[in-house]
Amino acid sequence: MSYSIITKKGLKQGDSLVYLLFNLALEKAVRDAGMQTSGTIFYKSVQFLTYADDIDITARSRAMLKEAFLSLERVGGELGLGINEGKTKYLTTRESKNQQSYFQIKNLNFEAVQSFTYLGSLINVNNDNSAGIK
Repeated sequence: MSYSIITKKGLKQGDSLVYLLFNLALEKAVRDAGMQTSGTIFYKSVQFLTYADDIDITARSRAMLKEAFLSLERVGGELGLGINEGKTKYLTTRESKNQQSYFQIKNLNFEAVQSFTYLGSLINVNNDNSAGIK
């Protein structure tokens, strides 16, 4: 434990200390949000996948996704972390005739996408990994 470190100009982009401090804050936010962090989505309703400054929330339903998001947003806000609405996307792997082009939580609208890349792997609505393998 040490005394608080106050930065008045912020930290330099790409500085290794930035990622360490962010990951410490993110770990605290996930723990304080009350989400179970052990196991996989096969054994629970919500799972957080975090790497560097990216977070993926995997959930079995929209209601569970919304609850996890709001909990993480609340705790993250207390730590000074915020949501970048423009970079946040929504993907469902179950086709729906009523699928909207966005997912709304509070005053935030998240664009629905057909695929995205996570840690170099292509994830898509069909759970088809052949495009990523090619």
